[in-house]
Amino acid sequence: YINSVQRGKKYITLFKELLISQGLSHLFVYLSMTESGFQSFARSPKKAAGLWQFMSATARRFDLKVTEEIDERYDPVASTGAAMRYIRTLYSRFGKWY
Repeated sequence: YINSVQRGKKYITLFKELLISQGLSHLFVYLSMTESGFQSFARSPKKAAGLWQFMSATARRFDLKVTEEIDERYDPVASTGAAMRYIRTLYSRFGKWY
């Protein structure tokens, strides 16, 4: 937890501002902490990647480029934008934030 908070110092303010600017709760920033521990180059055994731990197909579905040359799952701003779109999609589908 302490290591995640330390790593998150460079992301938390930015992520909160992005979330709030899109009308989402600033508390969603902690999804990134849960998913990756704020490790920008995190990669799971199942190949989910980045701060928000997107699988490549899901990343593409939410407009991130994932190719041999570029992988926007590792881009903090682009991946946060995709995460916000994904959160809104889940809310639309289930009607609940949790």
